[in-house]
Amino acid sequence: MTEKKKLADDLIRNVTKKINDNAEKSKGWGKALKLVFTDIDSTYWMKLSMDGTVETVEKGSSTELQTKEAVATLEMTTDTFAGLLNGSVSPVGAFLKGAIKIKGSIDALMKLASAFGMG
Repeated sequence: MTEKKKLADDLIRNVTKKINDNAEKSKGWGKALKLVFTDIDSTYWMKLSMDGTVETVEKGSSTELQTKEAVATLEMTTDTFAGLLNGSVSPVGAFLKGAIKIKGSIDALMKLASAFGMG
């Protein structure tokens, strides 16, 4: 496993923990999102339960998880995602610079941002 793929797995574990620790903030969300890491061709599909915790995480290539429904898909590099989580990268700044591409509902993502520890 490459360093970047290990980093991506670690980031997803950290995000899952943050969401579960902040379940009250995403209670009732009950949707799925995709995180696509463009630098390593890895996609993570994350489904939240209605109680706000992470119900399922699936990992695969963009092609393998292409048919998985998600309210939003975020595309970025692993370094950008790491920066978002540690606070060194501004979500709005990264979006405006094209470092993050979003497909789907930005409103839904904004509601979930606090559970990620970004709001």
